[in-house]
Amino acid sequence: MNLKLLLISQALASASGAAHGCPSAPQPRSVPLVEQVRDIFRLFTIEKLSLKEIARDLNRRGIPSPHNAQWTHSVVRTIISHPKYVGCNVFNQTTNRLGAPTVARPKEEWVIIPAAYEGIVDPKTFARAQEILNSLTIRKTNEQVLRELRSLLDSKGKLTPKIIDSTPGIACTRTLWRRFGGARQAYQLIGYKRGG
Repeated sequence: MNLKLLLISQALASASGAAHGCPSAPQPRSVPLVEQVRDIFRLFTIEKLSLKEIARDLNRRGIPSPHNAQWTHSVVRTIISHPKYVGCNVFNQTTNRLGAPTVARPKEEWVIIPAAYEGIVDPKTFARAQEILNSLTIRKTNEQVLRELRSLLDSKGKLTPKIIDSTPGIACTRTLWRRFGGARQAYQLIGYKRGG
């Protein structure tokens, strides 16, 4: 962190009032509600639902999203990736020069004060969610997916849906179905004969 950001961090940490555009005390119990946020993390880390599947589920159940709009995968991703839900105060997320529109700052420029208050989700769950986000296969090519599947086969000696779905960073069986028509077809592409 450079000196400017360090000074901002120290000033905001000690401030008791709210500065313009930078609330000194986040409101973890605002919309979406605490249980909704925890449910989103559970669906993502335990139920292994995709961002789009979570958004569809929330819309189906009529749960209001932030700003009372429809849930989308990007809204779900924002919640899952934001450190405020694990108890961090986060500042310097946007810049708003006079007469210019508000511009989002890159995440590396955010000022993050950890353990500023009690989080909605525990650190272990949040860390697991970040691991899954970072390993999403949406940006991977079919060749990368198959290469990682072949590497898993080399390490485990066999492949099963349970092994695949329980391995972080590997495309889940649902993804294999979307990409290749099923796990069996993916097995064939990497030269694996189940039971052989």
